[in-house]
Amino acid sequence: MQSLTEFFDRNTLRWALLLLFVAALFLFMPDAMAGNNNAGGGGGTSLLPQGTLAVPGTSDSDPWYKILIYALRFGLIALLLIALVVGLGDSLFGIFRTINDARSSGEWGPALKQIMAVVIAIIFAFVIYMVADKYGIQQLENLVK
Repeated sequence: MQSLTEFFDRNTLRWALLLLFVAALFLFMPDAMAGNNNAGGGGGTSLLPQGTLAVPGTSDSDPWYKILIYALRFGLIALLLIALVVGLGDSLFGIFRTINDARSSGEWGPALKQIMAVVIAIIFAFVIYMVADKYGIQQLENLVK
């Protein structure tokens, strides 16, 4: 007889999750699409979220150039934050690899160089973000005032 850890391997769990997702889709989606049509003569409200997809900081009555500028501003901020997260994550994993190698070999020089390089990169990233804010994001915001 198989134990539970042998029965529930990666592929079995993947197929079980897919089956659960499809079952939930078929059970709950018709109710969400139908809405509350039984109360008060039909034509009820839908249970799905409704609204428009808008750029943060704008409304539907704003002119198109303001929406475009805010979209560029939002995209620039998102790009800078994604670059920061990816860069810091890669640097931290690199530090951990280097420290692990230093523990096994006994040479701490490369690990200290890596740590100093990451500290300098973080300081440089904040300087770049200050420059991008002063000459990019704030200037885009000043265009719509």
